[in-house]
Amino acid sequence: MAVEIDENVLRQIAQTANGQYYRATSNSKLKEVYEEIDKLERTKLQVKEFSKNQEEYQPLALALLLSLLLSILLKQTVLRTIP
Repeated sequence: MAVEIDENVLRQIAQTANGQYYRATSNSKLKEVYEEIDKLERTKLQVKEFSKNQEEYQPLALALLLSLLLSILLKQTVLRTIP
């Protein structure tokens, strides 16, 4: 499957971003690209991030449920319309 790309633009983008442009047109070329990328500097990052999530919808949901039940109760008793 032929793919048309503008390699000049991609090279310019890589140069602007201080990066490198790679194009693999075959499996062997792709392997070479991966090997070259593996040779680049590797920086190990130690990231420890903890977050505590708390659901904040529960009080609102409880209030809405109580309002709905009260509405149903009132419609069945005090606010009942007599036909």
